[in-house]
Amino acid sequence: MPNLDSSVPVLIGGRCTCGHVFFPMQHYGCEQCGSREDLTDFEMPARGRLATMTTVHVPVAGGPKPPFAVALVHLDDGPTIRAFVSGTTGSRGQRMHGVFRRNIQDALELVFIATEGTQR
Repeated sequence: MPNLDSSVPVLIGGRCTCGHVFFPMQHYGCEQCGSREDLTDFEMPARGRLATMTTVHVPVAGGPKPPFAVALVHLDDGPTIRAFVSGTTGSRGQRMHGVFRRNIQDALELVFIATEGTQR
């Protein structure tokens, strides 16, 4: 079990007995070995490195007001996820962590922000 920091949201993914970690949790089968039998819940902090991001300038129905950024974040525990990013600039390899914020529908959403004081 990872050492979870209570200030960083925890994502519930899955882990197979072969060691593969994935997100989100699903029971269709391991993407690496194909096993359907031994998939268990796996908690991982929303912490990782920016892989890539793009800025969206076109309004999306039900989405945030443009411009907004969408990124691939490679989590420290293995999986790469797609997420909103606070701000519209970032550099590959930059440390990121998740926070909750309210969206335009007043629902909580997970957004990644740059982790201050860290180097690539």
